[in-house]
Amino acid sequence: MLEQYELNMNKVSGFSVVAYDQDEKLRWSAVAFCFGVIFLMEIQFAIVGYCGFQMHFKMNDLLRNVSEAHRRLQIQFFKSLVLQITSPTLTFYIPAVAIMLVPFFNLKLSIPSGLIVCSFSVYPPLDSLILMLIVSDYRNAIRGIFKQPSSVFGSKVSTGLAVPRAMMENAWN
Repeated sequence: MLEQYELNMNKVSGFSVVAYDQDEKLRWSAVAFCFGVIFLMEIQFAIVGYCGFQMHFKMNDLLRNVSEAHRRLQIQFFKSLVLQITSPTLTFYIPAVAIMLVPFFNLKLSIPSGLIVCSFSVYPPLDSLILMLIVSDYRNAIRGIFKQPSSVFGSKVSTGLAVPRAMMENAWN
């Protein structure tokens, strides 16, 4: 770090995986650590996958007894949940595993790790966008905001719900 980035690691918080010792021999403790972390991630994915499938099958049974509109909304929420579970895999876990495993390949090049680390900050807005784009009620409300910004920022009151005008006026009085 001092040679490449002119950064003293004693003065900066950080984490490093030292794959090889001074004699260019593989450090088995580093290998065990990386595979331990990957194993813990796999356990998490297995639990999420199992619970997701159980929820899917039980939800299909329960949704047979509800209206079409409610069924459609619940399916949209389920799809958004699946994508919200998948997005951290793409923005957190895959980049983290890449950063941990790169030292073991003993490459003599400088990888732009800043770009990989930036992917960590993509998750929060991506998580919100998934819900807003998948669920049609939210999507329609956002579309309405863009079509009539005065409904949000002006004096008009507009909702995405089918509520009679008299009820809305009574709610504000």
